[in-house]
Amino acid sequence: MAKILVDSSLTIDNINFQFTALYKYLRLGFFKESHSKGKSSLKNKILSGETKLSHLQHKVFSGDLEFDDTTTVWELENLFEKTFGLHVQIFRKSGNIWLETTATDNWTLKQQNETGQFLDEDLKIDRESPDEHDMY
Repeated sequence: MAKILVDSSLTIDNINFQFTALYKYLRLGFFKESHSKGKSSLKNKILSGETKLSHLQHKVFSGDLEFDDTTTVWELENLFEKTFGLHVQIFRKSGNIWLETTATDNWTLKQQNETGQFLDEDLKIDRESPDEHDMY
């Protein structure tokens, strides 16, 4: 069972640091508004990493958010929403960019992370030039 401490004194970056320690190829995006399953959030509604969670809530809160590798993206996003009122989207690394996982909301965190790892490694190989390697 994985656990993230969510506390109103923390910033979005603090929460992301905990999450990416568990899933290196995933990150959380926090937004001003909620979204529906399979739908993306508006880019102009994303919140800065320095934003304190206390600025997003009318009450002080603290607690652990528990989940595991079999938790789906949508389940975790809903858990943030229902438990703490936080509007979260999960992003997966794809080379040098981060993609919203809206089309794969039903995938588990483990599937998403493994796909991110595969894409990251595969794209690194594609970007390497043969001239950068010693052939002998």
